[in-house]
Amino acid sequence: MATKKKITDKVDKRRRAKVVVGYDASGEPVIRYASGRTAKELEANKQELIRSYVGGREVQRDVLASRYIMDWYKATRQPYVSPATDSGYMTALERRILPALGDKRMAAVTSIDLQSTINATSGLSKTTITYVRSILKNAFRAAYADGIIDRDISASLKTPSPACPTHRRALTDDETAAVLSVIKKHPNGLMLALLYYTGMRRGEMLGLKWSDIDYGAHMIHVERDIDYITNSPGEVKTACSVRDVPMPIELEQMLRAQPIKGMSYVIQGERTGEHLPKSTYLRKWCDLMAAVYHENNGIEHTILRTRRKDKPEVIGSVLTAHFFRHNYASILYHAGVDVLTAQKYLGHADPSTTLKIYTHLAKQQEEADMKKIFALFNRT
Repeated sequence: MATKKKITDKVDKRRRAKVVVGYDASGEPVIRYASGRTAKELEANKQELIRSYVGGREVQRDVLASRYIMDWYKATRQPYVSPATDSGYMTALERRILPALGDKRMAAVTSIDLQSTINATSGLSKTTITYVRSILKNAFRAAYADGIIDRDISASLKTPSPACPTHRRALTDDETAAVLSVIKKHPNGLMLALLYYTGMRRGEMLGLKWSDIDYGAHMIHVERDIDYITNSPGEVKTACSVRDVPMPIELEQMLRAQPIKGMSYVIQGERTGEHLPKSTYLRKWCDLMAAVYHENNGIEHTILRTRRKDKPEVIGSVLTAHFFRHNYASILYHAGVDVLTAQKYLGHADPSTTLKIYTHLAKQQEEADMKKIFALFNRT
């Protein structure tokens, strides 16, 4: 009898209940079972079981944030963005988001965790903040829809203030004089000439081939871009970036003086016919900007860091390739070129982008004219 009583004591006295967690494709109910030692525990386990299934499909409610967010990004964002945009998103993930949330379960992440993560980007560029915010908002919204979390904790996410945008400006008179001098004397001056006389983007300048030069029409055809993210030729930024740009006589004369090598790139690497590698471009640009600075020590300068460990840092002009693009827009504005024509030559997809530059230039001109008036009356 003692043996029989001992066996009876081991009988599982937990309560069990059948739970319909969803319906399959044929409309049949998907059945799972919950258990609990008390009615309260049983009900709690039933609700947890229901939450663990969406449409009859089991979801991983214990998944780590790092795993879910990365899987979400690779499935829903990465296939649909450019390599450059993908690089920006991956940087935001690897430097800003995963170190902050990665070791927590998705269900354990709180709205305060998300707000703290994006708060850490305060003072960074607007682009960086946008990448971080986009990932957090969309990944946690998807997790809520997938049943991974019980509510969308990103709904009240506030965006911090970015750093002041980098001021784009035209070249000063001193910079213009120095650049034109370097264009004529430096062995890599053609790179500067293409940027100065056409306003092309850096990648467009590097992607230019001899077959794109139309001497008869005095035009340059912009058709491709060198993408240093993938280190390969690719499509230009937008459909509007495929365009014809007028070729001033100064630039045409420089191009005609160059040895043409078949259908190869105008600016090419040491291996004949190939585009200029990124490391070589950076070295050549550093040399050009150092030369621009030494043409006139009074211009704004910065420290240029080369990638070669055996080469010391040098002082050079602050100018970047994009300064020349803004300078080209300024030249068009002061020449009286209308906004729509300028939009075409600059390859802007949206005329508002060109208009914004023109408005800024008009304001600068207005301020300059005002100073002239004050100076005129101060002499009387």
